Amino acid sequence: LDLHNVLYQACKNKIGTKGIIPADCNEVRDATVAVEMNQEPGVNFNPDADYCPEGTFRASPDLFYEDFESGTDGWGFEALVGAVAWDLSGENVLSGKNSLWANDSYEKTISEAAIKGVHLPPGSKPFLHFSHLFSFDTSGKTYYDGGILAYSADANGWKDAEPLFSAGLNYGGTIAYGTNALNGDPAFVGDSHGFVDSRYDLTSLAGKMVRFRWSLGTDAYDSVLGWYIDDIRVYLCVAIPSMPSLISPANNVTLISPRPVFDWSNSTPDLHHYQLQVASDLSFASNPLTYNKIRTSKYALAKDLLPGTYYWRVRAYNAAGKASAWSTVWKFTIQ
Repeated sequence: LDLHNVLYQACKNKIGTKGIIPADCNEVRDATVAVEMNQEPGVNFNPDADYCPEGTFRASPDLFYEDFESGTDGWGFEALVGAVAWDLSGENVLSGKNSLWANDSYEKTISEAAIKGVHLPPGSKPFLHFSHLFSFDTSGKTYYDGGILAYSADANGWKDAEPLFSAGLNYGGTIAYGTNALNGDPAFVGDSHGFVDSRYDLTSLAGKMVRFRWSLGTDAYDSVLGWYIDDIRVYLCVAIPSMPSLISPANNVTLISPRPVFDWSNSTPDLHHYQLQVASDLSFASNPLTYNKIRTSKYALAKDLLPGTYYWRVRAYNAAGKASAWSTVWKFTIQ
């Protein structure tokens, strides 16, 4: 798709030089459309993955984020076989100037890159999402080299992360039996055809301290591109909280106190805060008083209201900034 667009734009940039006219650019566009250069090569050929499943949203801030723009502090590198293959690279990046690269060279190696522990809050819905580009030593459907993602929860040993896979690109095959020390293991293999996303559901690990490890296994033969990893995130996915139900001041009540205490039902799930509005008009169009970031379902005004009739409503927000519908509107009068 990029080439489809760039060829057409490049032609347009040359209109008026060397006899090139707009009709020539139309021919360029017709040619690339004819060979379907603007179409996806196939289903799941180059998959992206949203951060969260449908109906949920990524909370802010992330529990962990790494874009490799500040080096590799907090990372550990180790070679179980051969030499450490991991290093920073500026050749293939998704964002910024750097990515983490594992060299698929002419050397037999098992080389690992691991992050320090990330605490996953109890009862939460955490996910891991990263983008990667790879090309490993392959002959047809025989995969000689490949990469594996593993995790360790509360320092209880390393486990393959494949059972936690949620969306994007999963392992594509099994490393062939031979000189690769990871032979027989399912892995990322072959060619990713550019940067792709992989997402993992960590809900079963909530409440634990979790580490993640990317392992490259190679044999001593052909050298190819290797494995580039960028923009790693561990984060929470949150749903939109339920609409609050108003409790007090009761609808149509007359109050003596100019500082009413507002009370409403608790919103679930994934509540982050409430927003309260008080207005002198039913449409809330004339400069309503707005109270933000209320953490509990009860709020007392800090300043007096003038005598008169008021309307009030409440809505709930999650940590991704997504709000519920407004509550019903109730009215009260200050004598």
